[in-house]
Amino acid sequence: MNVDFDELVVDYLTGNLRGKRAARFLEMIDEDENCAKRFDELNRLYAISLKPHYESGRNENWTRLHRRIRRKNKSIAVPRWVYVAAALVIGVVSGICMMSLMNDASSEGLFCEIVVPEGSRTHLTLPDSSVVWLNSGSRLSYSKNFGEENRNISLSGEGYFEVHRDEKHPFIVSADQMKVKVLGTIFNFCAEEGASTEKVDLIKGKVEVSVGDGNTMVLAPGQQAVLDKETGVLSSAESELFVSDWVNGRLSFVNIPMTEIFARLQKHFNVRIDVCDEHLAEEYFTGSIDLNLTLDEILAYLDVDNKYSVTMKDGIISVSAGAN
Repeated sequence: MNVDFDELVVDYLTGNLRGKRAARFLEMIDEDENCAKRFDELNRLYAISLKPHYESGRNENWTRLHRRIRRKNKSIAVPRWVYVAAALVIGVVSGICMMSLMNDASSEGLFCEIVVPEGSRTHLTLPDSSVVWLNSGSRLSYSKNFGEENRNISLSGEGYFEVHRDEKHPFIVSADQMKVKVLGTIFNFCAEEGASTEKVDLIKGKVEVSVGDGNTMVLAPGQQAVLDKETGVLSSAESELFVSDWVNGRLSFVNIPMTEIFARLQKHFNVRIDVCDEHLAEEYFTGSIDLNLTLDEILAYLDVDNKYSVTMKDGIISVSAGAN
């Protein structure tokens, strides 16, 4: 296999392949079986090289966390390994999930699938130069002809899109029950598995939102489309404040129940957090959380009045009202 192709693979795995070189790369894999096999080989080797570092670091730091909690019940130090491991996961994803090429007879043949595990975030540049940020637990896929014959994407989870304008090829993102169609714009699309709603928040430009029954809605900047998945009702509202802050590594809230915040932290850090006191649902928080902080630091920041009790047993973090 020639060196040029290997260089393309490396750039692809590290998110640095775009434009004509990206198109050439996909063309080589599509037309040459040896290229496809070589990509798969390098893909797996890259992932295998990263996985031991991630696993060993995670196990070692989880043990440290357990010891620290036993010494001082209040201190929940899921700390440094969480976001260090998350960074490594993004590397593993880049090599094994983030840029997986598959053949699917039921769709359009060869397609690319990006999977972001719980506790991670990542971003990538698509072949049409559009930029996408994917939140924890998200999955995105598109066909080999993306940017040439169409710009169709499937999304499960949450994505923030900065769409490169192309009048001839509308950019279409489809979730479970909702579809967004744009030419060039910036928007946030949240369609998480198990959630009761799917939401689109428009940051800039204009989008058309549609659902299965043919109902459509055009959004202006600052507007949100909300689909109730149980009833099928599509409605509009003012866009949520700070809806895309996660792209910049922050979670921002205005008068949000503490239970919802703990749920978001659970997803971001890929840990289980049980809220054991129903009174916590009556506690609200307004502020901005830096996701580069450790979970221990974030919990301390939230508990400025020392009102919560935090314990851990069998790897589960429990939060209840009342200080230790």
